Amino acid sequence: MELFYYGIWLFELVSIITMLVVYKSNRGVLKDLQQIPKVKNRWLQAYLQEFQRDTQNHITIHNPSVYMARRLRERKIGKISVRMLKGFSWTAFVLSFFVSAVGVWQVRGTGIMTLSFPFVKSFMPAMEGLIGTTVVLGAVNGMLRLIFSIAYQEEMIETNLLDYMENEKDSAGRIVKIEPPIANEAKKAAAKKMSRKARSKARQQEQKLREELLRAQKERARNGGRESPSAVRSQQQKMEQVEARIREAALTDERYRHLLDEEEEKIVKDVIKEFLS
Repeated sequence: MELFYYGIWLFELVSIITMLVVYKSNRGVLKDLQQIPKVKNRWLQAYLQEFQRDTQNHITIHNPSVYMARRLRERKIGKISVRMLKGFSWTAFVLSFFVSAVGVWQVRGTGIMTLSFPFVKSFMPAMEGLIGTTVVLGAVNGMLRLIFSIAYQEEMIETNLLDYMENEKDSAGRIVKIEPPIANEAKKAAAKKMSRKARSKARQQEQKLREELLRAQKERARNGGRESPSAVRSQQQKMEQVEARIREAALTDERYRHLLDEEEEKIVKDVIKEFLS
């Protein structure tokens, strides 16, 4: 008889857990709808990007309600659709009552038996224990369904998305770019660490350049305004290094390809020379 008791607990817990997963996902979608384009939910991200492409290409959606209902049915949490998760929740809920009914029938067919429940120290009659567990867990499950109100959440998602479609359908030229955020905290920390390293390296290079310029100015002052041969060589090396970096950037990036032109290169050399002097 303990098998029926554990079966009731198992199915009720599966029902509640899957319901919580759907509730949390719906809450995330509703939160993202209030802060477009900073969207974190992958399904909502893909939906908005697809809708914006259709709007930009002047593709008309003749029945938005049907279109929205179809897209909501396709929504997934991970690799499992939301519709399937809700089905699991309701199926487990019904199976808990079925297991309880079979257990009660078994007790009635074989006589009164007693069970030792893991959460209760004393013995309890099997029939009363099974019925009581089923009623209490079923009531908790039903109360959670009323509190979470998943159907209301989905209605709010559909209403907000229909409003978004209505507001955006006449503004094909104004497309807000939806960009996926950094997926997890580890990547965020790595990005911050890299940015700190880059800033620190830039500050070190800037300080080194200032020291070299100050040293060159002092040496020029000692020579009566004339630069020493070593300073001239150092300046020439710096110019060559800067020119090499500019050429490298021009070869690897289309935005700077025009710097390979002879006239542009001459202008850049004059600017570098004036900056280093």
